[in-house]
This record gives sequence, structure tokens and C-alpha cells, in this order.
Amino acid sequence: MKIWLNLFWKEWHEQKWKLLALTAIAFGVCLTLLLQDMRNATYPLTFTIMAYAQFAPIFVGMGVCAGEHANGAIRFVRAQPVPMRHIATVRWITGACVLLMPLLCASVMCWIAMYFTDQDGPKSARTYSLIVLHPGWNQLSTLLVFSAAGMAACLNLYAWIVAIAVNQQTEFSAGLLGMLTAVTIIVVGFVSMLDGVRSFTQLVSLTSGPLASAVVFDFIKFSHFGYVFLICAWQLLLALTLMQVMVFRYGREEPWFNPGLSHTRREVSNSSLLGKAQSSQWRALLWLQLRQSIPVCLVGFCVVLVLGIMNAGIAPDAFDSMFPTVGCVLALLIGVGGFVSELQPDLHTFWRSRPISPSHWFWFKYTGGALALVSLFDLPCVLLTWSGIAQTSSPGFAAVFPVLLHLLCYSFAVFAACSVRHSSYSTVLAVCALVVILVPELAEFRVPRFLAFFAMWGDAADASRQIEVYAQQFGELAGHRRILESISVFVLPACMLIGALAIPTSIAAAFLVKRNISVGP
Repeated sequence: MKIWLNLFWKEWHEQKWKLLALTAIAFGVCLTLLLQDMRNATYPLTFTIMAYAQFAPIFVGMGVCAGEHANGAIRFVRAQPVPMRHIATVRWITGACVLLMPLLCASVMCWIAMYFTDQDGPKSARTYSLIVLHPGWNQLSTLLVFSAAGMAACLNLYAWIVAIAVNQQTEFSAGLLGMLTAVTIIVVGFVSMLDGVRSFTQLVSLTSGPLASAVVFDFIKFSHFGYVFLICAWQLLLALTLMQVMVFRYGREEPWFNPGLSHTRREVSNSSLLGKAQSSQWRALLWLQLRQSIPVCLVGFCVVLVLGIMNAGIAPDAFDSMFPTVGCVLALLIGVGGFVSELQPDLHTFWRSRPISPSHWFWFKYTGGALALVSLFDLPCVLLTWSGIAQTSSPGFAAVFPVLLHLLCYSFAVFAACSVRHSSYSTVLAVCALVVILVPELAEFRVPRFLAFFAMWGDAADASRQIEVYAQQFGELAGHRRILESISVFVLPACMLIGALAIPTSIAAAFLVKRNISVGP
């Protein structure tokens, strides 16, 4: 018993700051939205759960999978007189608690607000269709079921990510693999929903992922509670099975799954496969950046294809809702993973001994990551919208706004990585910065016009749709002039706002890198 307590004590001290940060994000977003309208507690909780479930399982899971591998503690852990299955079980349970506790706090706050204030109910028809489950239930019972379903979806996605991405050597690679896992599972669920669930195979594939809540909601609406218990039992059995997979694999050397292990065992003679040394610093930095950007670029390209497939017939509005969100997650992975991996203690000492300017290294890496994000993720998505393949509420020049949002998120991620130099904490810090800047406007607080990024985005989208009608009435030349006028009115102020936030942030990150790496004064 004492061994288990010591293991939980160790994990608590490793995860407590992550728990505090995630709780602050979920609680802060929910409270901000709740203060706007205390009589409609369903919208704050719905928004918080859906936003939280899109990024939190990935970042909690990558810490559980690769935290001890990334900091070099896995060899020390293997040498301890404690079975690895005990350590893995404690890490899985602690990670699940860290993931679910913020949602529980936000749910309790909304339940208290709903209990002490008269509720008007959801004001949106779409929110009403999601929230209202059974005609005989009150709003408190309905919200309780919805909160439990949101937590179950987060736990399911977390279990899949941890089981697949375990034993990765860096949190960056675990995050990339976790992102691909999440997108794949969600797409399989959407495919299973095509034309309704008509076969046992479709039902199993749908209820095995985080979208099982949709099936549960439908069964509850039609009072098929027997199927609800079966789905809940299947979800519990699946979570326990995935946990056992992670426990069995954790800490084992798996060259068949982790190429890094076989790479470290190659003979010295195989180093000739790398080719001859680069002739200049710039070529060496370019080679390094390309080697690190290839996995990220492939992930971005795969995500673009997935979004295009989903938009083709599975969910007409999937592209419009996921393009900004997935881009922000990818920006966090590129910014945090790309910089933290080279600012760790071992590589930190290595960079001190190289005849390379820290400033040159930083700006080359920063620019390369931004170009990879824009050229291999944002640009294909924008082309899909301009070609008419993907349906979007941001047509024409308004498609620039998601790109600006991704660049801002990338700059915050780089600054957090250079200041904290820890993958999980850097990610949480970057998300907190975005929340502080963007949530007040989403919560309809009075924000100055020059700081209202989403208001500019909405005005630009409206202007872009009106230009199409204007060009049909007055000719293409007049339409082109109107486009230039709209760009100067809507796009340029947004670019100036994002630049005013991103440029000082990146300069501060470069200063931190130079101070930490440079051996000079």
C-alpha cells in the first residue's frame, strides 16, 4: 500500500501545476461566459466542454506517454524495485484525473448557477437540440447527463491516445501521433454516422470513439435506456482494455514501433548515410529545420485531406468549424515541440559549444516553422475554400483571418517554449495567453474596436459575400476595387493587431534564447 501512495505522491507533484493551469483555463472560460448571462448556464458549459475536449486529451496524453522518456528519467524508473505496470497504472489514473477535474469544476459551477437562478434555457436552436435529451427531465438533470457525456468523450480520446502514443521519445512526437489518432477516430465516427447507424459494425465503430455520446443522446431521447447502459458498459470495458495496453507497453523497448530505439543501436559505420558535412552554417540550419519539419508537414497535409473528406459528405460544416481549431493545435505542436526539444539540458549544452549565433538559429527556426504551418496547412485549406470545394463562413479575403489566428498562436507557443522549456507547461501557458486575449470578445465584453479581432473577422466575411453581388451588378472591375477597399478597411487592421501581438512576443523569445544559450555577454 505504501508503494502505491508513494507513486501517487510522485505523480501528484509532477502533475499538480498542469492540473492548476487546465483548471484555470476551463474555469476561467466558463465563468467569463456565465457572467454574461446567468440565466443561460447551458451555453457556457457546452462551449467549455467542446473547446476543452479538442485539445486537452492530446496534451495530457503526450505528457503521460513520453514525459519520463523526454526528460531521461525512464532508465532510472526501470532500475527501481517497483513493477513497471504499477508505475504505468498510476500514471494513467493520474493523467485521467488531471484531464477530468477541470471539467468537473466547471460543471459544478454551472450546476450551482442553475440551482440558484431561474433559467431561460438555450437561446440557440442548435444548442437546444444538443442539450435537451428527454422531455420529462429538468434542465439540471439534462446538464448533468451532458457533463458526464463530455467527460466520457475526453476520457475515451485520452485512452486511445495514451495506448497508441506510449513510449515515444519526445512529447512532441507523442503529440503529433496523438493528434493523428484523434482526427482518425473522429473521422471513423463520422463515417459510421453516414445515413444513420444501419449495421452492427457501424454501431461498434461509432461507440468505440468519443462520438458515442451522440448515439447515447439519440437513445435517451427515444427512451431506449437499455441500449444506453450497454453503450456505457462498452465504453468502460474499452477504456480498461486500452489502459491495460498502455500498462503492458509502458517502459518496454519496442524498436518495431519506435524507430528512435533502432536508430540509437546502429553501428558507427552507418553514420555515412547522413552524407557529408554541410559547408556553411545556413545550409546546416536548413538541413536541420527540414529534418524536423517533415513530420509536422505530413501531419498538416493529412489533416487537410481529412477535413476535405469530412466536408465532402459527412458533415457540411465540419471544415468551417475545425479549420481554425485544428490549425491552432498544429501551431502549438510546431511551436512548443520544435523549440522545447532543442532547449533541453543536453542540447542546451550542445548549442553553447557550436559556432552558431543564437539569434540566427532562433529566427531561422521560427521562420521555418511559420512557413511550414502556412504553406502546408493554411494555404491548402484556403485554396479549398476559394475553389468552392469546402463550405465556409469566411469566403474570399476573409479566409486570411484563420491564418492570422494560427500565426498568433504559433508566436505565443514559441515564447512559452523559450521561457518555460517544458512541453506540457509551455502548451498550457500559450493557451492561457490566447484565452486572456480572445475570450473577452467571445463573451461579448466591451472591447475596443481596434482590438476586436473576431468582429473584424465577421465584418470581413459579410463584406466578402456582398462583393460577389456587387460585382454581378456593376462589373468585375468595380468588384476588384471594392475588394481592395475592403482589404484596407478590414484585413489591414487585423494584420496590424496580430503583428502588434506576435512581433514583440517573438522578439522577447529571441532575447530569452540568446540569454540562455549565448556564452558571450
